[in-house]
Amino acid sequence: HRCRRGDETMTAPQSNATIDGILAEILELENISTRLSAENCESWDSANHLRIILGLEEALSIRFTIAEIESATTRQKLIEIVATKPTNP
Repeated sequence: HRCRRGDETMTAPQSNATIDGILAEILELENISTRLSAENCESWDSANHLRIILGLEEALSIRFTIAEIESATTRQKLIEIVATKPTNP
């Protein structure tokens, strides 16, 4: 899987690192658990959820559907959704 970021392509591990970086920044966390979710993180509220989505869209040059936005409430689900995105959005 590859995602597009500007003129360079990103591998899955690179996009996962980008996801973790955005989650850490927005949720103000030092360590990102593989089990991180809106349910187990107090700072993952509705406003920060939108910031996460917008941050990922900008950083990875992708777009989420409404259904994806609604279901993307865990780190793992974000990774799964990003993996489905085409190389050239």
